[in-house]
Amino acid sequence: MTNLGRQFAAFFLLIGTGAGLSAPRAETPEVQLMPELQAYVGARSVVDLSPAELLRSYPELKNNLIPAPEESELPGILRRVGENVELFFRHLPNTTSVEDVRQEVRRSDGSVVSRSSSRFDYLMLSGYGDSVGLDEFRTNRRGEETGPLGPASGFMFTSSCVWHLVHLHPKHQAESRFRYIGKTSKPEAHVIAFAQKPEDAKQVAQIGVWGAESLRYEIAILIQGIAWVDAATFQVVRARTDLLAARTDIGLARDTTEIECAEIHFEGMERTFWLPREVTVTSAFRNFVYSNRHRYSGYRIFSVETWEKINPPVKPEPPPQHFGDGREWRLVKGGRNHLVTSPNQLLKPR
Repeated sequence: MTNLGRQFAAFFLLIGTGAGLSAPRAETPEVQLMPELQAYVGARSVVDLSPAELLRSYPELKNNLIPAPEESELPGILRRVGENVELFFRHLPNTTSVEDVRQEVRRSDGSVVSRSSSRFDYLMLSGYGDSVGLDEFRTNRRGEETGPLGPASGFMFTSSCVWHLVHLHPKHQAESRFRYIGKTSKPEAHVIAFAQKPEDAKQVAQIGVWGAESLRYEIAILIQGIAWVDAATFQVVRARTDLLAARTDIGLARDTTEIECAEIHFEGMERTFWLPREVTVTSAFRNFVYSNRHRYSGYRIFSVETWEKINPPVKPEPPPQHFGDGREWRLVKGGRNHLVTSPNQLLKPR
């Protein structure tokens, strides 16, 4: 999903679309917006699903959801969550952790094309001032910048593991529709759904599609998702994101990111942070299913002394501002997934 990224998107992006989430489409007036986002206008999202449709599309809710009788609590929940997300981006220190990545490519019949496992020192560097986003880097034991296998080796490349939080930030809540689904009892959490509005979205992610040797093209994507919010602290403890609509025009049927977080306390800091413990990205692209699982452990504050021991990576240039309609558009670096057109042409089955 991404390159090394400045807006901590998803790895979490790769955000996905579960089966059945993109149709049917509701009747919606034509909206003047960039052509790439026109495909999402009128898409029926998680915010619109009936209770039965919701449970079919999100089976993780089946055995532990108490549906909300009405949505009067939603504004208060969004306010509290938004305050926490704002504080998260403002106060999160630079951190390092151990990242274990498992990548897999399967054919549509389930047979394995290729697998890979790797381990990195994962650096998450906070932004400045009121910026909403983080930088991420991966290094090996020698302090050299590196990363998981990508399209050149027949795999999907993903990054940015707190992307889901951007949509809940007070700056960006107006860009999405929200719905209060209900509560879970174990753990006790509010469950809220969201879906980006094509006519208002300013945080736009990308998916890059590669040929055998080079990037062929990139497409803009919008997302929908659900978030589990701790009922006592209003911290986001779990999330799932999906494509707002399947991109059948390029063969992208699904792009799902599942995030589980853990409460982390850093020595010398009073505040605790809910940081990713495991992130799984699954994309169904043409005749293949790509899966990347990222696991994080051993979080600690990233010191200047540690930085001086490695070769500081060069931050990549920001992505080109190649679309706009007079409004402020941004392509979110880190909000990208990279997919390869034919992995079996690049890598022999293992």
